[in-house]
Amino acid sequence: MLKLILEDQSNIRPIHLGEKVGLNAAERTIFLKNEDGDISEVLPLVYVLWRKANGDNSLEDIIEYTMERTQKKREFVEKIVHDIFENLKENKLIDF
Repeated sequence: MLKLILEDQSNIRPIHLGEKVGLNAAERTIFLKNEDGDISEVLPLVYVLWRKANGDNSLEDIIEYTMERTQKKREFVEKIVHDIFENLKENKLIDF
């Protein structure tokens, strides 16, 4: 999947699956539940990327947004976004 993503990020439009079901304010984490009922605890950045994956934003749009918000270099952001999306995919919280 990662190879496919790297080849053409402008045509891939990820879409989030499942729903937000809670928040732990003390730990600053969010709970997401997939369609199987499994719950994942995620950090705010992961939640923001999950929400940005709405079927309208391309992977390129999401990378650009993340670069602007974090002020980090593209290579760094691409790796982080790809790693996060791979993990969300494994947990059935995103699809491509």
